[in-house]
Amino acid sequence: MRDENGAAYPVVLIVAVLSLFVIFEVTQIYISEIGFVTEMKDYYEKRIIQLLKNAIIEN
Repeated sequence: MRDENGAAYPVVLIVAVLSLFVIFEVTQIYISEIGFVTEMKDYYEKRIIQLLKNAIIEN
């Protein structure tokens, strides 16, 4: 039982790697959501501008 002192290192290493993996995945999800929101915002802004120009031309 005295040789159990070295057992903490692999457990800590596994926990650290899993934590880094989770942080990385959450960051990637956040970045992709921000990109999607930005693309949709740009699309709708362009569409609204186009509709307003068409409305002005027709009137």
